[in-house]
Amino acid sequence: MDSESSDRLTIISHAEMSRAVDEGRVQDLARSIPFIRKYEEGWWVAYEGGWIRADPLLAEMLERDSRRLMEQEKISALDRKGIEGEVGSV
Repeated sequence: MDSESSDRLTIISHAEMSRAVDEGRVQDLARSIPFIRKYEEGWWVAYEGGWIRADPLLAEMLERDSRRLMEQEKISALDRKGIEGEVGSV
């Protein structure tokens, strides 16, 4: 991982995150939230200059929210399938 690090922030480039996405090593917080991603065992937030690694407290919140959002997306996908099936059978 090519990163800048200070006492508080770890930052990676957009190019590095793009490579990780292309290689399938990234998980978005949710399909509708691609600017927050899990990569290298941490959560990252996009900004204009790259990606900033979330601090432990934020990472814990994002981990919890990620599970909740993934479940909601599964339910929404099932709802859409049901609606499409109903429309197709009319």
